[in-house]
Amino acid sequence: NTITQTESQVLNFYQCEIVSALGGTMGAGEISCLREYTQVYGADKTIRALQKSLQCAGNLKGIALVKYAGGILRNWATYGEQERTAPKKIKSGRAIDSLRALMEG
Repeated sequence: NTITQTESQVLNFYQCEIVSALGGTMGAGEISCLREYTQVYGADKTIRALQKSLQCAGNLKGIALVKYAGGILRNWATYGEQERTAPKKIKSGRAIDSLRALMEG
């Protein structure tokens, strides 16, 4: 199973920018996932997802970090690649105020 140029680009990025920075070696599971993500989502998106996973879950390493990036890619495929915004606050009103009063006792 020959590695394509785009897969090689992602694997090189992962090895040079992530594995060498965090320490350790690249395992077969990581290679397999990264190749799959590259085939499905493309090299640029896969690299952006790896970068985003480092920002959001910098405490993860190895296959856990790669799988986190996979989750990001799936979310982008479903919802689009935009920054998340804070949830909207519920406005106050008579019904909301009544509910709050009931809940507070």
